[in-house]
Amino acid sequence: MLSTHVDIAEAGEAVRLFNLRFGEMEKVAWCLSRASRVELLTKQEPLVLPELVWKVRRWMGLQGVETVVKMIAAKAVAEIGWTVDLFDDGAFAQATERFATDKVSCLTSRMVALGARRNEFSLASKILHWLVPSRVAVYDSYVREILQIPGFYKPAEAYEKMVAWEFEAARKLMDKDDRWIGKIGPRSLLHALDKYLWWKGGGAEGHAVVVNDPWEIIGRLKIDCSMFD
Repeated sequence: MLSTHVDIAEAGEAVRLFNLRFGEMEKVAWCLSRASRVELLTKQEPLVLPELVWKVRRWMGLQGVETVVKMIAAKAVAEIGWTVDLFDDGAFAQATERFATDKVSCLTSRMVALGARRNEFSLASKILHWLVPSRVAVYDSYVREILQIPGFYKPAEAYEKMVAWEFEAARKLMDKDDRWIGKIGPRSLLHALDKYLWWKGGGAEGHAVVVNDPWEIIGRLKIDCSMFD
C-alpha cells in the first residue's frame, strides 16, 4: 500500500484545488449535516436527513442507488444511538478504526434489512462520514485505487484497509500545522485526507459533476446555516 507519510504541501494543494471546484457543494453538505444532527439528537421526524442522504448519493456520483433507499437510509441512520459527544468535530484523538468499520457495516446491513436490494457500502460510509467526519472515513473507488488495495478484496475488507491507512496517516499529522486542510468545513483530518486521496486517485481528471446552484436545497428547506457557525 501507499506510504502513510503525507507531504503536507502536496496534500494542501490537492485540497485547495478540490475546494475551488467543489467548495460551495461542500458548504451546503456541511450545513445539511449539522441540521441533520439536530434531528438525530432530538429524535425529530427526519426532514433534512433524507436530503443529506440524497445529496451524498448524487453529488458523489453513486450509481444504481434506488430512490427508495433515500428514506431507508435515513431511517437506518436515525436508529443509531446518537449522542452529543459523537458529533464533536475535534474528536479524532478519541476516534477508533473499529468505530468506523463497525458503524458502516452495521448501517449497510440495516439498510438491507429495511428493504435496500443491495449492499450500499459506499453510500453508508459517505453518509456517516458527513455526519461524523472526525470519526468515519469514506469508502471510495479512487481512494481504493490510490492506496493500491487489491480488487479481490470485498468492500468491508477493503474499507478496513482504507480506514487503517487514513487513521495512521492522520495520527502522524495531528501535531502538524493544520492550515493545509483548508478553511471550508468540516475541518477534520479524515475529511482532508479523503479529499487529497480522491483528487490524487483520479478526481483531478474532472469527471465528477459540479452543481451550479447547490444552495437551492438550503433555500427550499429554509435552513439558516449561520446558526451553526
